[in-house]
Amino acid sequence: MQQEDLKLNRRTFVKFAAATGVGSFLAEEKIYAGEPQKTQHPVVLQTSALQVTFDGTAGTPAEYAFAGRSRRLMGDDTAAPIVVRVCKKDPWQQENLSARVLSTRNEGSGVSFSMSAVSGGAEATSFLLHYVVSGSRLTVTLEQVAEKNGYELLEVRLPALVTVRRQQQNVWMAHGDTGGALIELADAKPGQLAPNQFWGDILSTLPVLMTGDAKTFCVLTNASFMDGGAMAVSTDGRGAMGTVQRYRVDGSQCADLNLGKGEPLNCGNSGTPNLLVRQPSVCHLDFFPVIGDWKQAWLAGAHHVRTQLPPKRTTMYDDVYTYGIRVDEPTWPHPATTFAQCEEIIREVASLTGNTPQIVHLWGWQFKGKDTGYPAVNVVDERIGGYEGMMRLMENAKKYNARVTLSDNYDDGYRSSPAWSEDIVARRPDGELYNSRSWTGEKSYILGLAKYIRHGALERVDYTCKQYKLPGTTHIDVLTYYAVRNDWDRQHPASGYTNLADGKFKILDAFHEHGIDVSSEAPRYPFMGKVSFFWQGCGIRPCPMGGRAIPMFPAVYRQAAVWGDGMHRGDMSPGALQVFHGGGPRFMTRYEEDRMVVAETFYLQALPWMLLHRRNILSFVDEGQQSRIGVEGGEVHVSLETGEYTVTIDGAQVAARNWIACPLGNHRIAFYSTEARTLRHPLPTGWTEQNIKAEAASKTGPQPVAVKVQDREIAIEVSPRTPVIVTRN
Repeated sequence: MQQEDLKLNRRTFVKFAAATGVGSFLAEEKIYAGEPQKTQHPVVLQTSALQVTFDGTAGTPAEYAFAGRSRRLMGDDTAAPIVVRVCKKDPWQQENLSARVLSTRNEGSGVSFSMSAVSGGAEATSFLLHYVVSGSRLTVTLEQVAEKNGYELLEVRLPALVTVRRQQQNVWMAHGDTGGALIELADAKPGQLAPNQFWGDILSTLPVLMTGDAKTFCVLTNASFMDGGAMAVSTDGRGAMGTVQRYRVDGSQCADLNLGKGEPLNCGNSGTPNLLVRQPSVCHLDFFPVIGDWKQAWLAGAHHVRTQLPPKRTTMYDDVYTYGIRVDEPTWPHPATTFAQCEEIIREVASLTGNTPQIVHLWGWQFKGKDTGYPAVNVVDERIGGYEGMMRLMENAKKYNARVTLSDNYDDGYRSSPAWSEDIVARRPDGELYNSRSWTGEKSYILGLAKYIRHGALERVDYTCKQYKLPGTTHIDVLTYYAVRNDWDRQHPASGYTNLADGKFKILDAFHEHGIDVSSEAPRYPFMGKVSFFWQGCGIRPCPMGGRAIPMFPAVYRQAAVWGDGMHRGDMSPGALQVFHGGGPRFMTRYEEDRMVVAETFYLQALPWMLLHRRNILSFVDEGQQSRIGVEGGEVHVSLETGEYTVTIDGAQVAARNWIACPLGNHRIAFYSTEARTLRHPLPTGWTEQNIKAEAASKTGPQPVAVKVQDREIAIEVSPRTPVIVTRN
């Protein structure tokens, strides 16, 4: 599992911004947008739903009129020239240049601006900005790039495609890459989206931005996986959102290699290639009327984005308790869990959860334990039972309604591996081998997955599926965490998109051809429709513009995937984060841990998630100290400040921070509390006091418990941390 430091100190932040050019203006203390300017040489595109007026001098949208002139949003109202970033190869330097319009071609539903950028009297680059309007959508593409006179084009910046001003009433913005935030411009702080620690301005988790007022709003979606997202509130009260069209990866950037806090960044030099992205830049702007409360308009936008996503690949994980068992690491004096002990855990968890289906990932099954041996996977750790022991565990687990599978890794490699080869290792910006952390005792190196595909990755997939008889699913750690990961190899350069399309996607496809579904680490937009279960959630962080948290992430992705979250045992607040942002438990256990901890995680985290994760979010009301989330058939009250929450389904309260009384599948009801109390649940239709029974679940088997029916409710006196399951005889 990778780790993302949530804060950048100012020195590192400024160095990162200045070196990459990604959000470099973030380093400034104050940002002024300037006064609105009159549109020059207007060019108009129009459908029955949308009229777009462009500034013919700047080549950018100036105004949008939606469903009549009474509903308007502004484009770049300052008519600022488009800024492009280029690299001069000799002498090596990067420059920000203003682009000018050479010619305009209006083609009915589309308009093309032929642009040029000049440095020192010489043309550095030319390109075409193409805008097409269809219905209420405007699509922006970057085309016909030409690099001239020893220059290379890095990016074209369009940070203010849609703008609002604080002087307007009820103007707002929203973003979702770190869970979701709603920014009311009247109360907003100057600032903008900060670059991610590893991939800069790319909104890899959810590349969706929104801006609007009480009548109209716009949803911006970056369809290209390496284009940047821009959202800012200026000191003089302008809110703006836009895109950064990335043609090449800036070779001067300083990359965080995930070496840990305080470790230096690795910076490019004159020999570092500016990696050609290879994916065309495409950005969609969709316009909608605000219906009802403008503070909930973002939710309609989220529902729209959801309709554009591919469906969930499988429902295999929907009603299953998925967790990991940590088995071995090379620095431990003895294993945490042998394969025989894994079977004991699985058997006891089955007994404690009423034989609920389990998917169990083995962490550290290979060579000498976790993060050893890769990229080879042909040795099973002997001190936890070896190959025969693992295959026996996989077979025996079926008796307990469990699938036992691997936790694998295709991103990291180790010099001690019998399959080690520098030919498949990625290169850092400075040209050296791409090293990362020492996760369990030996320094890891990052594989260039486009190269690895040509040198054994697909053969490894075939071997793994056949040798270990995978039970329809496997877990690959890290794979989705870095949706885009660059390889600055001078002989075989590959952008993050190249490694994604020619590497990661092909690995997934190879497993799918064997009938094996792959789960992975973190939910990322490019993997929707390809990966259905992600080990962790959306990486929640405060909004730098003072926005309030909204559940945009689950509103978009709830039907496309399922995910865990960063739950910590004994910490109350993450439970509230879980129900707010739609995650299930992210849980790892070992043999010495009390099995009741595993059971409590199931009842207090997994069961409420099973009840909620298929229900679309219908409404959201921020009440200050708490929020109300309306879902299909129910409602969630949750406070991110106190960690308290309640879940109500079909009029009955079924879950809270420290208890549940809720359905377990279709024919059972589960009761659990951390304290002694009476729990109630409505008696289902067709059930009577005479045809129900209650049993306390334990490691050794069920024990009868008294059950009453009062006023058409099942009433159970539960003891602390004792699960009770009620069934119909």
